[in-house]
Amino acid sequence: MGGLRVGDEDRIVARAALDWQVDRFNRVKLGGEYTDYHIIHYLSALTSQAFSSAYIQDPIRWNMFIQDRLDLGDVVLEGGLRYDYYDSRAERPFLLDLDPLSPTFNQYVFFPRTSSYPGNADIGEGPADCSATGCPLTIFRRDQSHDYLSPHIQVAFPVTRTTNFRLSYAHQVQQPDFSLVYAGLNTDLSITNNNNTYGADLDFGRTIIFELGLRHSFNPDMVLDVSAYNKDNISNAAGRLVTLQDPLNGRTQDIRLMTNADFGSSKGVDIRLDRRFGNLFNGTLGYTFEDSKNTGSDPFSFLNGTTAIVAALEGGRAQPPQAIIPTTQSRPHNLAGSFSLQFPNDWKAGTGVSWLENAGMFATFRFASGTAFTRCSAAFRADATRLSSGGGGCSGTAGDINTARLPMLKQFNLRVTKGFGLGGVDVTAYADIRNLFNF
Repeated sequence: MGGLRVGDEDRIVARAALDWQVDRFNRVKLGGEYTDYHIIHYLSALTSQAFSSAYIQDPIRWNMFIQDRLDLGDVVLEGGLRYDYYDSRAERPFLLDLDPLSPTFNQYVFFPRTSSYPGNADIGEGPADCSATGCPLTIFRRDQSHDYLSPHIQVAFPVTRTTNFRLSYAHQVQQPDFSLVYAGLNTDLSITNNNNTYGADLDFGRTIIFELGLRHSFNPDMVLDVSAYNKDNISNAAGRLVTLQDPLNGRTQDIRLMTNADFGSSKGVDIRLDRRFGNLFNGTLGYTFEDSKNTGSDPFSFLNGTTAIVAALEGGRAQPPQAIIPTTQSRPHNLAGSFSLQFPNDWKAGTGVSWLENAGMFATFRFASGTAFTRCSAAFRADATRLSSGGGGCSGTAGDINTARLPMLKQFNLRVTKGFGLGGVDVTAYADIRNLFNF
């Protein structure tokens, strides 16, 4: 069928920062950033308007921060505040519901009809100050602006002469991708179908992080670092099937709508060992255990059976739908490391190993749990036609969502280098080998 896609984005960014050593104890940093966007997007098939999307928007965002580092010798305390703001400046269609039996009768409700519900309603006193000709059936309401104040605090102090303790707590925010905010903004349901995805007035994705850790130095060449953390995702972007009232036909309809309804948490432990032998060898070995659950890390992972999430459209705060069961997304076990072995110039000159001068070996490796997936039901697997069709997943599952795992990920990469002189010029030859053992 073919299609046409056109996109352009221009940004004007202004930023400023001040780093001020107030006295020997306090170091203050403050600053801010302002970004002005101009976004053009057009997407359409050549012979159909289904799944088309077109918009020209000029959103803005800005932030400012202040933090103070208090250095009391053995104890270091750092705290700060950050303020984030963004405004999509988008306008969305709200339709006047004229069905007397509807729970939203005589109210403007959001529904993706930008042109197929035209005209006025001669209803006298309506939800707005209407003229004698009646109330407009379709109005466009501008998205609300969004802001958030994020605090953070960190403290570090020695437990012994060779062991340091640290503790931190922080709120973090992530502005939603504008493509998730504007998707289908001007796409009328009458020219597409129910599988079309519509953006929404999304709030910031918010995260709360708590971490504590210990760092112990056995000697200057060997250091162990252990940390534990908890990360709570409060309102990340995720696609949901939302039930909306369609005033055109007086029925409810499920619409694929972006929401701030991805909730979850990650808990983990990180262990890292750094080791050095003289000036030749440096190595790092790390292990991570993580237990991560959420309601769909992919913004377009639509879940059925959810309740209507229209709080964001009406200016409220969306709550986690009770029908959504958190699903494991992480690799719980990760073992990774790297090492480098490098011989300097004139290494063991005059001996049988002097050829190693200016030679180096650099390696990285990783062993990790396989990614989680959901098994298809036996009946679905037995149908070769459906398995080979490349469709959108199982019509029936065996077991809970994401309770099966692929085999472990194993990878070892190696880079070998050798430097030498060639006609007065220093040359380095190298061999770069990915997945050396062909795991």
